[in-house]
Amino acid sequence: MNAVDFVNSIYSNSTGNCVIDASLYPSEHSMMVKSFNIAIRDDPLVNSIPDDDLNEFFKIYDASDFEIGMFRFINIPVLKGKAWHIGYLEEDPVFLDEYGITVRDGSSINHVMYKCAKNGSCLLSSLNESSSYLNLCMIADYHQTAREKDFLDLVVELSGSDDSIQFYRTLLGVF
Repeated sequence: MNAVDFVNSIYSNSTGNCVIDASLYPSEHSMMVKSFNIAIRDDPLVNSIPDDDLNEFFKIYDASDFEIGMFRFINIPVLKGKAWHIGYLEEDPVFLDEYGITVRDGSSINHVMYKCAKNGSCLLSSLNESSSYLNLCMIADYHQTAREKDFLDLVVELSGSDDSIQFYRTLLGVF
């Protein structure tokens, strides 16, 4: 999935029927819609991220207000050694390097906690589906159902890495 398709889909997720049907208080609805905020930058961000889809994403968009579950992007990616810091899972940094996208231990960035995705396109695709699932969970309980497992299997497949299952279990709250 490329950056533009991801942002368009996330926008649709944030204004779709699941969000409307969730019976949220106006303040909750407003806060939730704000968490889907991905702004177009006034000036394109020049970056040298080696992944074309993430390069385009950060070049065009400021997604620092965007959150899916406990995952959020940072405003400006930072090269640390041979890896690009692109976001956080709670307080632990998310990096892109030659091996893919991983969550590293915040106290020891050499320690990989979770594999997230094979590349940027796979990350955007799996985060998009994760967003859809979490929206559905606002109006129906899928805990320990076949649908919950189907969504988990789908996002892991979209991530391009079977090793990412623990990341998506954490992100989606599926245990």
